[in-house]
Amino acid sequence: MFHYLKGIRAELYRKRGQRLLVKGINDQAVKCFRKALSLSENPENVFNLGLGLLSAMELEEAEGYLSQVVEEFPEHEISVLTYFEVLILQEKWQAAIEQIEKLCQQYPENIRYKEFCAMASDVVGREKYRHEKILSHEAYQFMRQRKYGEALEKYIAALEYLPEDLELINNIGYIHLILNEYTQAYSYFEKALQLDPGNRKVRQNMAVVKNKLRK
Repeated sequence: MFHYLKGIRAELYRKRGQRLLVKGINDQAVKCFRKALSLSENPENVFNLGLGLLSAMELEEAEGYLSQVVEEFPEHEISVLTYFEVLILQEKWQAAIEQIEKLCQQYPENIRYKEFCAMASDVVGREKYRHEKILSHEAYQFMRQRKYGEALEKYIAALEYLPEDLELINNIGYIHLILNEYTQAYSYFEKALQLDPGNRKVRQNMAVVKNKLRK
């Protein structure tokens, strides 16, 4: 009965942590994942803690947990991709290349994995990717604090590294929308829709800004 109750508590902490992670409340999510892991040391709880630590940019500790999962489940795609991300952000290039090459070998038709493999092997490309991720993380933290001017600066700096990144372009447009800068917002949403005309989130943002411009 005791072990059963521990399992239920672990599940509650896991679900709470996942909800917090989706909302971007990374520090609280990590606390929940730690509690879940202390109650049940199953691979899912290990992975969740590693993912939470990555989202909080606690990279060295995240690597430790994610490496455990990848070692036990080397064919689990999400775990390998998350581990790859941690390695890239820490500039552990060769280790990152080895991980993504394994996925390319397992899934030779996967275009996304091929792109990641090419990026990791490209000295310039991998630095651009790394800088963009770090700047985007900093921007999101400013967004949570409602420091929209600072967030905008970080996102624009990140866009210099990946100028056709849909999420970045949409985020910049969204900040302009929040700041009532509707013409600038329209420009960014328009560019985002050129990259992905069917993207629901961008289309919704565009509908909002068009309505604002009509008034």
